[in-house]
Amino acid sequence: MAYGQTGTGKTYTLGQLGRDDISQRGIMVRTMEDIFRNSLHCSCNVSISYVQLYLESIQDLLDPEKNHLSITEDPKTGEVSLPGSSMMAISNIESFLQLLQVGESNRHAANTKLNTESSRSHAILMIYIQRPLNEMGGTENGTKGDQVSHLSPPLLIKSKLLIVDLAGSERIDKSGSEGYMIEETKFINRSLSSLGKCINALAENCPHIPTRDAKLTRLLRDSFGGSARTSLIITIGPSSKYHAETSSTIHFGQRAMKVVNTLKLKEEVDYENLCRKLEGQIDYLSMEVERQQKVKQDENGLLEKKLKECENTLQEVKKSFNTKCECLKEENLRLQLENKSLLKTINLHKGQCNQMCNEITSLKSSLDHIKFRGTRVGVRADLNSNYCKYDNQSLQLFTSSLYLAGLIATFFASYTTRKLGRRSTMMFAGGFFLIGVALNAAAQDLAMLIGVGFSNQAVPLFLSEIAPTRIRGAFNILFQLNVTIGILFANLVNYGTNKINGGWGWRLSLGLAGIPALMLTVGSLFITETPNSLIERGRLEEGKAVLRRIRGTNNVNPEYEEILEASVKAKEVQHSFRILLKRRNRPPLVIAILLQIFQQFTGINAIMFYAPVLFNTLDFKNDASLYSTVITGGINVMATIVSIYSVDKVGRRALLLETGVQMFLAQIVIAMILGVSRIASPSVVSIHCVFSIASPGGFINF
Repeated sequence: MAYGQTGTGKTYTLGQLGRDDISQRGIMVRTMEDIFRNSLHCSCNVSISYVQLYLESIQDLLDPEKNHLSITEDPKTGEVSLPGSSMMAISNIESFLQLLQVGESNRHAANTKLNTESSRSHAILMIYIQRPLNEMGGTENGTKGDQVSHLSPPLLIKSKLLIVDLAGSERIDKSGSEGYMIEETKFINRSLSSLGKCINALAENCPHIPTRDAKLTRLLRDSFGGSARTSLIITIGPSSKYHAETSSTIHFGQRAMKVVNTLKLKEEVDYENLCRKLEGQIDYLSMEVERQQKVKQDENGLLEKKLKECENTLQEVKKSFNTKCECLKEENLRLQLENKSLLKTINLHKGQCNQMCNEITSLKSSLDHIKFRGTRVGVRADLNSNYCKYDNQSLQLFTSSLYLAGLIATFFASYTTRKLGRRSTMMFAGGFFLIGVALNAAAQDLAMLIGVGFSNQAVPLFLSEIAPTRIRGAFNILFQLNVTIGILFANLVNYGTNKINGGWGWRLSLGLAGIPALMLTVGSLFITETPNSLIERGRLEEGKAVLRRIRGTNNVNPEYEEILEASVKAKEVQHSFRILLKRRNRPPLVIAILLQIFQQFTGINAIMFYAPVLFNTLDFKNDASLYSTVITGGINVMATIVSIYSVDKVGRRALLLETGVQMFLAQIVIAMILGVSRIASPSVVSIHCVFSIASPGGFINF
């Protein structure tokens, strides 16, 4: 609704058609454009009515012959309507523009001192929208039977939009109204005064709202204090001589802002659509009943025919049954005679069997005594077999080259991580992995080992810098979790490719390593660079923007200043290795080195690298040894998941102490099992050894 003094732009704001210039279109046209644009994806019915309130008489602007329209109110809902007004259905913006132009041409206007085309009536555009909320049970593409079983009444959501262009409030001495225009001004000011009284009463929460004082307030009863969402446009003039009118207009807007409306969704049952669909369902059900009756008659005839055939078959079966019964009686007599003969033979041999049982019992006691003495000697002779015996210098040398190549590559990776960034280093690591996979599928090569060093340097550093502080520990362990999952998948691949005939399964196993290498390479193309890396390389604004994006907030100045200060201090450091060896840094350095050394002494990586061959030395078959490594890998993955959930809650130090105690107890249990002299099966011992050590292995990798 637009409210304001005459000549301040109410009609210009609301009713401009803008045929030549789309940017000049008013709110009425823009509203219809928005309605049609949003109704493309649903079946909506849109219709309009356009009326004017002139001299307290409601006239239809789309059909000027309809004058003195009456206002009716629904006794149940209280909704206000104009039953005699024209309601035109529209389907596009062009038809709406034509109707709006017709209505504007029929509207009363006059030339005053304040405006050459002053509106002398209140114009109200009413837009009605109906949209189905749900459809009949079953879709149009479903069967009739489905539609009957899911029958439900269709609901309609009804909406009404009022766009009100109020006539301008004016004073007769300033507008220069004469003759009949004076009467028009009186009616305009009277209706606007009634509207102001209603607004005041609503703003002050008065029990009585004088909406029946004027037809304008009756039509707009839902707009203020009703069930509508109302937007009010206040228009004022720039001239200082209209200060009183401008002040009055602003006060009206302030009072209107205090009015509270309550929105209500209006849903109605579409009875016409429901009746139409019910008639279709009745026709379908009638046809279905006739069809079922015909099918029933055909089935009855078929059943009678089958019944006769069954009766004939039953007679034949009875004859055959009687014949077989006679034969069985004769056979029964013969078997009874044979049974008596066999009983005599059994009684004859019964005494001989009792004597043999006594002799067998005596022999069993002697054998048990001999077996017990032999078992004691055998256990003592095979005590050394409780321990795994494995010595393959070439395989051990190749396995150790993994750590050597990773160590060498780490020095180069540190340089590239600092100069080129974490993202570029991960791309290099993926490239080395792909080269190593291509060469390893034909023969083993050093390129993949270099990729291991680059990825071990860049990926954990990337995760630690990109993660929020509260979950940084768990986020860093995601790298170790992916490593353990990769080991588990590698064990599964080895187990599967081992069954390939032809001896080329190992090449497929090595070649499949290209999948994670490709994921690392492609993924590094899409991830963002870390703020620390960008700030280290002098790209401060870009680093700050990345920090805002990954933290999801603009308040990153404290963290940004902390990273910037750390970068400046890092650049000032010289002779980093010499500083690392100073006395204040020796305790954490010694702990870090001893932690890795003792981790190797516990046998965790020995199990990971040599588990298949260790199981083979313990008399496991090839399939069983590979399958056992799969179980070991699964336990390692589960232990890593536990460390992810607990590292930030209990702390790194507490988790390290708990892991050390757990591994110590596991080693004690293994020593006790191996020390029991009665265990002569190396398979049982090996399972205890591997699973007891591997279960805390995932914890210590945090």
